[in-house]
Order: sequence, then C-alpha cells, then structure tokens
Amino acid sequence: MGIQPLEVYAVRHGETTWNRAGRIQGQKNTGLTELGRQQAQELHEDIRDLDFDQVFSSDLRRCRETTDLLIQGRNLPIGYSNRFRERGFGRLEGLTWNEARRRHPLLIKSRGIQASMKPELEIEDHDTTFRGRVLEGLSRLQRRYPEARRILLVTHGGVIKVLLREAEGNKTFMVSNCGLYRFQVSGTKLTLLRNSEIS
Repeated sequence: MGIQPLEVYAVRHGETTWNRAGRIQGQKNTGLTELGRQQAQELHEDIRDLDFDQVFSSDLRRCRETTDLLIQGRNLPIGYSNRFRERGFGRLEGLTWNEARRRHPLLIKSRGIQASMKPELEIEDHDTTFRGRVLEGLSRLQRRYPEARRILLVTHGGVIKVLLREAEGNKTFMVSNCGLYRFQVSGTKLTLLRNSEIS
C-alpha cells in the first residue's frame, strides 16, 4: 500500500526589515517588520478553520516568527528544518542589488548572476544543490508523516518558486510576503491545487 497524497500549504514569511530595504537576505537571520507581523496575523485569520496534522518551518528567524503568529492559539506540533531555508546567496547577502553590481561589476548584470561566477560569490547552485535539498525535504515530509493529510509549511519565496516550477514548469513566478500556495504531493508528483479553500 502506497503513501496517501499529502496536501502542503506553503506560506512565505511576512515582510522583513531587509525586504523593506531591498537587501538580499539569503540565509541571513532577519526579523519581521510591523507590516510583516500584520500580514501573518491576517493569514492566521484566513486559515483558522483549516486543520493541519503538522507544521513545518524553515529554521530561520523570519519563518519562525511567522509560524508563531500563524498558529497562535493552536496546539500543533512544529518541526524546523534547514532544508526549507532560502537559497544561499553567499557574499551578496546583506547587499542591495545596486550595491552587488557596484562591488562585482564583472559578475552581475541587472539581477542576473553569471553561472560561472557563482562559486566565487559562494552562491548556492539553483539547479542542483538548492532544488535538490528542497525536493528532498518535501519527500522526507511525506515519508516521515505517511498518515498526514495536510501540512502547513512556512518557508521562503525561493523555496516556493522551486515547488511552483516543479508543478507548473519553468515559468516566472512572483511570491508575495505571506502568500499561500496549496500543493498536493503524491510520490514524486507535485500538483498545484488551484481551487484552494483559501481565496
């Protein structure tokens, strides 16, 4: 008997101080702004009638803070995992894109980073390391909680984009702070469920 399909409600953390300042966060720890806390409180109201079997969060501060606000008043188990951290941006973390271009003019054009220069900048490779750890994290959730029907995952924009591309193909996606995306995981197949209970 196979593992039953799992619904994953993936949420991006609320606005942070570095989101507001336009800084590249990557895996640096940054806290929520007042607006970020308000976004999480509003989403808390939207999902309060949904039952979750488990809550998982990136172990970075902005996701931990968002998670606490989303599930306040509930007695739900929370797991934290570095597999659901944002992509590492190495030496660019803490800089704005303008600062990054000024410091590394031969390596960065607009917001694009020359692929061959990623090791020099200590940037996590998207198509191998980053994508691989996110999808392995999702697979582990399904194996670890075979009886779970619905999991809340609080994570980062880059992680959600990996999931969206797996489900929808190599498109361009914008993921807003406290944006919520509902997926079904069935073995190695990932489906974006458009008819979400959350409008």
